[in-house]
Amino acid sequence: MSRSPVLTLLTRAACSTAVLAASLSPAQAATPWQCRPAAAGDGWDCRPAAAATATAPAVPATGGTTPPPTAAAPAAVAPSSPPTGRAPAAAPAATPPAADPTWRLCRPAAAPSAPLPAPDRRQTYLEGDQAEIRQQQIYVLTGSALVERDGERILADRLTYDDAASRVEAEGNLRIEQPDILTQGQWGHLNLADDTGEIHQVIYQVPQRHGRGQAEVVYQDSDILKRLEGATYTTCDPGRDDWHIQAREVYLHTDKGEGRAWHATLRVKDVPILYTPYLSFPLDDRRKSGFLVPSLGASEETGADISIPYYWNIAPNHDATITPRLMSKRGVQLIGEYRFLQPSHSGQLDLEGLPADQEFDDDRYLLGFEHEARISPHLSTQIDFLDISDRHYFEDLGSNLDDTSRTYIRRYAQARYQGRGWNLTGRVDDYVVADPSITTEPLQRLPQLLFSAHPAPGWNPWGLDLRLNSELVRFEHDTRVTGTRGHLEPVLELPWLRNAYHITPGAGLFHTRYQLDNTAAGAPEEPDLTVPYGFLDATLFLERDLRLGGDTYLHTLEPRLFYLYAPHEDQDDIPRFDTGLSDFRFSQLFAVNRFSGRDRFGDANQLAAAITSRILDPRTGYERLRFGIGQLYYFRDRDVTLNPGQAPETRDSSNIVADLNLNITRALSFNAGIQYDPEAERVDRQSYRLQYRPDARHILNLSHRFRDGTLEQVDINGFWYLTERWHAVGRWYYSLEDDQLLEALAGVEYESCCWIARLAVRDFINSVTSGTAGSSGERNLAIMLQFEFKGLTSLGLPVQELIEESVLGYRP
Repeated sequence: MSRSPVLTLLTRAACSTAVLAASLSPAQAATPWQCRPAAAGDGWDCRPAAAATATAPAVPATGGTTPPPTAAAPAAVAPSSPPTGRAPAAAPAATPPAADPTWRLCRPAAAPSAPLPAPDRRQTYLEGDQAEIRQQQIYVLTGSALVERDGERILADRLTYDDAASRVEAEGNLRIEQPDILTQGQWGHLNLADDTGEIHQVIYQVPQRHGRGQAEVVYQDSDILKRLEGATYTTCDPGRDDWHIQAREVYLHTDKGEGRAWHATLRVKDVPILYTPYLSFPLDDRRKSGFLVPSLGASEETGADISIPYYWNIAPNHDATITPRLMSKRGVQLIGEYRFLQPSHSGQLDLEGLPADQEFDDDRYLLGFEHEARISPHLSTQIDFLDISDRHYFEDLGSNLDDTSRTYIRRYAQARYQGRGWNLTGRVDDYVVADPSITTEPLQRLPQLLFSAHPAPGWNPWGLDLRLNSELVRFEHDTRVTGTRGHLEPVLELPWLRNAYHITPGAGLFHTRYQLDNTAAGAPEEPDLTVPYGFLDATLFLERDLRLGGDTYLHTLEPRLFYLYAPHEDQDDIPRFDTGLSDFRFSQLFAVNRFSGRDRFGDANQLAAAITSRILDPRTGYERLRFGIGQLYYFRDRDVTLNPGQAPETRDSSNIVADLNLNITRALSFNAGIQYDPEAERVDRQSYRLQYRPDARHILNLSHRFRDGTLEQVDINGFWYLTERWHAVGRWYYSLEDDQLLEALAGVEYESCCWIARLAVRDFINSVTSGTAGSSGERNLAIMLQFEFKGLTSLGLPVQELIEESVLGYRP
């Protein structure tokens, strides 16, 4: 950096009359002065204010418009405003950095004494209660002295500035204010040209990380590198060193956003708990390579469980985590995760290996790969692949109920082209069984082609709405009937949409054709199915004003009729590849097919009658209540069944289904779904959920699920701030049908300014079968402890992830 082309010298009038230079006469010293670059381009031209005003005003050589301020003023006259070229002083920050809730329990973060100058401002400003000029280029300021330039500020009791060398010598109460760090020391020197320097007896603060520490000496080797000797670091409030790192030598790389320490010791309440010859820690949110703190835990399945992850920041868009996992009951497992991100594609590779599992007596592995790509604005691809060594893998080595309750793993690869009003998808997929109680392998789709078309808005001659769905798929299996299925389903509608009503008549054609292999003797090899159908959908919208509790709401009543007709076609000769009976709920009242998949189409002559009512805030549209109830009325028997030989359905009406969504207050909500059989006078299915969530810190959920004869479960879970520092989490998940506890979780969390401790005890079922939700599973008990040192790392098992999985609506 070259010498500053402009230097502005100020002395404050708040004290005695400043002495501008020792060589000046007493009369001159009492006279206001102004300084500007000398005409010869070297040094400075300082004159009494009267003389200066007789000539043209001084203008910075850089072309700026800042006038040179007065060098000195009579003691009785104090400046009425800040000097030109400096912003007004600002009060210290009143909130933690960037209002980050991480530091909500901390004192306000440190802040510069005033807004810092712009980083590209090359002008040098000097201030002091007294000033002395030596050799026309060395300035000595005493009494609240200040130097500003290039986005930083230096303050001290005494400052000596050498303009030729851009060097500052500081003595007494030294303070350096920079955008990323605030430093205090007893004495030191800095070179503003190359951003180097040395400061002794240092106390420093990193406001954006709420970090602080001390050092015997700080060497600034460049504008991006600081070196500390005999240093400490913590994110705790001053005077509360609950934890800190003590190191022989520390390097702070502000360009990389990381710190490095040699011979570092992590101390809790001055008790050493961890020593390492080398330690790396973050200065901002950027990623970096290094060992992460080990995870420690224990469970009945694994015994003592220790994981030591290493994070490898390969590049800004590539990283990997390699984790050796030691389990006392099973052996050593190696877990690897690689992630990559490119402008047009991203993905993740997972590898896990456990050679010679001591409990399983065999090698165990997991291989997973996920990839998404946007090849063009219209063409995208997606891959999701996962393979495991055996069906007990998640049961033995999984860490949560979501893993241990998995029955199937779907894996697929697809490409999708999105055109204007149409799209084409090509896919291959299959399923891996992950539940040891399941013996039947599912079918594979090798491949599957899906084409759908819906003309773009604006192309609807005579108001007609046309859409088309089609499929061509090949099913493969080792022992079952296999074959190719082609499907075509055009649908034509003529919607009449008005403010008070919607009426939509429509018609469709369901056509499917097969080419089968491995069929039974006498069974057709090329069966087909063609079913035309028609429907009429009509909804009426009624509304009125409703006053509740002094407030006015919009109350709607929306009766709806949906008539469907489809003739009976014999479908007993058609195999069932991927078709089942759809779960009957409120939305199913308006479906044209009661079966899922394309191997069956239900015959129908039926009418759905339903009514929906809403209570809305007319100003915001906020829905306080939505209630819907409806039933199907059949005008003939349903002869098409899922499996050949089943008796047809002969009832005149369906079960009654109802849905309720009630926002009692902004914090309290209730959801319910019920299916009632009026003939048997019993409830076949029901589910209820009551949630109290006044804010993200207080969540309570109460849920109940019931399915007649197969399932009845109660789930109570919550996360609650008992105080600002003490938080509790719990879950009680119980099967009333099996009289069995599926999962119990109890945990407590204590949070201070700079650390969090979490303790959780969890008792859960290892495997959950599809029908009875855990009746055949084995239990597992786990105790988890986690310490989080804010701004540094965490130690122990990831209890916070467990809370996210267990409590609906929780977000850290």
